[in-house]
Amino acid sequence: MIDSRRRRMELFLDGMKQLLGMSQWKLCQRSIFFEGSFCYSSQPIPHLTPDKLPLPLYTNTETGDAMTVTHVSAFTPPTCLQATSAKKQDDELSIDKRCKDCTKAFPDVTALLSHCQITGHQPVSDAISSTVEATPATNENFLAFCNIALQRAMEERMARWGRDYIDPKSQQSRVDKRSGRPLGVDTYRAFSCEFGLSRTSFTGPLHLCLTVDLKAKVIRTKSLLHNLADMCNSSNLDNINYTPSVIKSAQRQFKGEVVICRYDKRCYSVVDLLFEHSANSLPIPDKKMSHADYFSEKKKLKLEHPKATPMVAVLGRNNSVIYLPPEMVCMNDFDPLMKMQLPLIASYPPKERSDAIDEMKRYLVPRAQKTKGVGGGLLPAVGIVLKDARLKVKVDCLPLPVMKAAGVLIPKEKGAMWAPVIAKANYKVPSSQVLSLNVYLVVHRDLDKSAGTLYNRVRDLVNGFNASYKFKDKPYKHITVNPDDRHHWGSVEKNMSGNVPNNVFVLDFTKPRNTDSAYSVIKHMLAQTGYLSQFVNFKNYDHARNMNERKSFTILQGVARQILSKCGVRVWWVQIPRSLCHGRY
Repeated sequence: MIDSRRRRMELFLDGMKQLLGMSQWKLCQRSIFFEGSFCYSSQPIPHLTPDKLPLPLYTNTETGDAMTVTHVSAFTPPTCLQATSAKKQDDELSIDKRCKDCTKAFPDVTALLSHCQITGHQPVSDAISSTVEATPATNENFLAFCNIALQRAMEERMARWGRDYIDPKSQQSRVDKRSGRPLGVDTYRAFSCEFGLSRTSFTGPLHLCLTVDLKAKVIRTKSLLHNLADMCNSSNLDNINYTPSVIKSAQRQFKGEVVICRYDKRCYSVVDLLFEHSANSLPIPDKKMSHADYFSEKKKLKLEHPKATPMVAVLGRNNSVIYLPPEMVCMNDFDPLMKMQLPLIASYPPKERSDAIDEMKRYLVPRAQKTKGVGGGLLPAVGIVLKDARLKVKVDCLPLPVMKAAGVLIPKEKGAMWAPVIAKANYKVPSSQVLSLNVYLVVHRDLDKSAGTLYNRVRDLVNGFNASYKFKDKPYKHITVNPDDRHHWGSVEKNMSGNVPNNVFVLDFTKPRNTDSAYSVIKHMLAQTGYLSQFVNFKNYDHARNMNERKSFTILQGVARQILSKCGVRVWWVQIPRSLCHGRY
């Protein structure tokens, strides 16, 4: 038994070339689909008949590898599909619009007969007898053949990405619509297609149908070198000045993370960052060349920043450590800004999805696609042609559910943007039933002067709902932290130990340089001790300077709602129709 599927493929191809000859093999190779231990074929393969089996297909005298054909089966379409075809008279001949001797299909009989007259080929018809007795295929076997042929047809025109196929011409470099800043990603249109059997009615016959889904494939273009430059606020990628604190932060953030290599799209785990080496200075063991020379000579990739540090140590095969330049790897995870933009750039409206179905239908129409060098679409050539129609399903369009927020009804026209309406909500809780929270205010050192004003704004927004929880006029404790992340969580841990009052709420005004590694540490620490907390990030918008009052109010008003929600206040709710709840749990 040969374990390597690639090796079995090589033996099969060499054996078929010897069995059929190169000229015959070129005519029918598109209609033969090798699947590792067996193959599908849309037409009988010459010389493979039951009386000649078992047939040694190929033997390699040097390695001893051999392949033998042991069984041949012929199938007709499943019985459930044959029942839907029209009956013909005994003296009628059914001719398909495709060639029996090559993988070509034609839009009409005239073009088919002209092709046969020129080449000496024959059309496919039910009058051609087979040396193998044919039996109806099972639904599973028939769909497997159809889907394998579909994959091969899409591979001829598209690039495979996982289980989907992307259109290389659909590449788009995405930018932030507000600021115009590049998001560091490219998107591609990806098609996910599959054949299946379905009914047009509940008791109707089965039909072969094609399901098409349009997706968006996102690939990072922002390299790790650009991430490090952002951490240092540097524009010179060849000579970034790394401070000791940045080096520690980068080691803590990137070690153990997964990165994607840009030239082969493989994923690697980061072991270490070598800030003392670049691609020019780090030699390759056992080779008298640097990594920059290796990429230039062996990979044919010229580095744009060969002097840039650090070199990225990643795990290769058999747990070996290999080194990659920082411009050649991208982070696997997206930036926070990119995650916010993802629903906008990685989704398609109904019209584009409908156009994608029309585009895939061209694969099933003879001569609708002119694939260079292969003579038209593959699916019609192997006998898979669908009607120009779509399966329709009944859809109930539900009205917008009733949304309320403390008695404030959200109108239908505000269903897509209901947050500003909630600002008018009033819970009208009596003052005797309101619980006052002891707020621990954690403030970044650069925000210390404006902390009082910022706290008052958040306090007024929280108390403005007249809910069952409120902030006191002044924070219970004011904690000032330095920019260093360790000092940040160290100060919080120190002040939260000892005698802590009841009903504590931690409000943290942070101002991270690039990424806020202290956030996850402090959140985990407070969650373990059972304290509620809310972080206000000043990176996207500086509330201390407050250059846009409306934007600041919108953000802080959302912060106030989050604070009340964490305390247990039902800020808003939706009335689900009983028709949706019936019979469902």
